[in-house]
Amino acid sequence: MNNLSCTLRRSRSLILICVAVLIYGAWPELMGRLQQERIVRDVFAMTPFRAVTVTQQVATPDRIVSMGDMIKVQCDFDWLTGYITFDDGSRERVRVDTTVEDAIRQPGNRPPMQQAQAWGPWSMTVRDPLPIEGARPAPIWWDIFAAHRDCPFGPDRQINHFAGGPWGTVSPD
Repeated sequence: MNNLSCTLRRSRSLILICVAVLIYGAWPELMGRLQQERIVRDVFAMTPFRAVTVTQQVATPDRIVSMGDMIKVQCDFDWLTGYITFDDGSRERVRVDTTVEDAIRQPGNRPPMQQAQAWGPWSMTVRDPLPIEGARPAPIWWDIFAAHRDCPFGPDRQINHFAGGPWGTVSPD
């Protein structure tokens, strides 16, 4: 054991050089993986948007309409998709309908701004609602994911959780 510790002490610089070469070789892969993590993109301002708030939502048994504010930072908008989670644990992918907002504001990509911009009203509807209440699980949660492209920092294409919350009605304060 004494010989091993003596050898390691004498070879310290060689070991440090080998570790540095390994880190240098793995750096692009490590950075690529780190940039895929949402928290890293948030901390280093690499996400397309920030400060998303839901200011109002109206829920029925089959549909939810939500709206709020957000700050657009970068990238070009590509598409939205929604998910509805039910009380039995199942989850359904649904279309996010932006028709009402598109009639109010110019649809598509928003320019980056320092101040908050309004989003919505956006709606999500449970697919094939059944006429008999209680015949299917009840929705309990909703989520919206936004895809962006041509991002100058981080991954060129990103899909990020935009907003979500419990299925229910929330009024502005």
